[in-house]
Amino acid sequence: MPLNLNIDVKSDSITKLIEAVAKYVEVRHEPEAIVLKAEAEAKASIVLAQADAKNREIAARTAHRIANLEIRRQDNIESITAKAVNELPPKVSKEAVSQDWIARFYEGCQDVGETDLQQLWGRLLAGEVAQPRTFSRRTMDALRAFSSEDAKVLSQFNSVVFTEINERNFVFVGFGSYQVCDEGIEDIENHLMSLGLLYTQKESPPWLTGDWHFCYCGKEYIVPINIWASMHAGERRTSEMAIRRFTVVGNELLKLLSRNPDQGFLEDFLKPAFANSQNQLLTPAEFRKLQEQREKNKRGSG
Repeated sequence: MPLNLNIDVKSDSITKLIEAVAKYVEVRHEPEAIVLKAEAEAKASIVLAQADAKNREIAARTAHRIANLEIRRQDNIESITAKAVNELPPKVSKEAVSQDWIARFYEGCQDVGETDLQQLWGRLLAGEVAQPRTFSRRTMDALRAFSSEDAKVLSQFNSVVFTEINERNFVFVGFGSYQVCDEGIEDIENHLMSLGLLYTQKESPPWLTGDWHFCYCGKEYIVPINIWASMHAGERRTSEMAIRRFTVVGNELLKLLSRNPDQGFLEDFLKPAFANSQNQLLTPAEFRKLQEQREKNKRGSG
């Protein structure tokens, strides 16, 4: 199944990709594009030759349908592989990509023709080539079931996603509604839970046990331990905040998306919510001042 990538095959990352997909896609020159169609037509001729006169018309339509389907699939495969080339980092791991993973990948993406979904599949392939075992088969299965609308919803929701130091992603429960969804989905959190990307259970934020560090679009924030809340952890409060974490599949799919910070969300919605729940959302500079004050108080009490 030849493919014209028009690339510099001397690149280590591109060479690794070519080696990984060699059984499914071959690098070739553009004039050879007719090879696939010729092969499909040859298969159609065999079907016709084997059919009797009564069924020949049906066989012809069947062969035509199969040929068109396989040509479309090959076009999708080539388009996605070409997109993966543009997503490859300059340096990649020397570990080989599992051929079972590659087989599952092309089985999953061969019927994906929408450009935005092809872009996600291309990033998935590039990411696995760069570092094998980054993306699980479950993630491929989830992406295979994605519609273009699902991809847009997750991309929009990404503006309210936070990342802990351990690279696990989460959202503050109830703030998904801040992001108005163009796809007409009112409850984005429930929609993502139905896709298996968010856990259904809610969790209390870990500020009861220590200073909580996390990032928003690459910038670090800290919520200092809430001593008052720790002393009253058993009490139910109307201003209590909760978080919901992403599943393994959800975390992996978020790696395929770019992060777009929304300062309006942070300043106008989240910080006031923290204040109402008697918590602070601090920048590293603000947190250092708090630590200095803690040290002064500690020395004063000593």
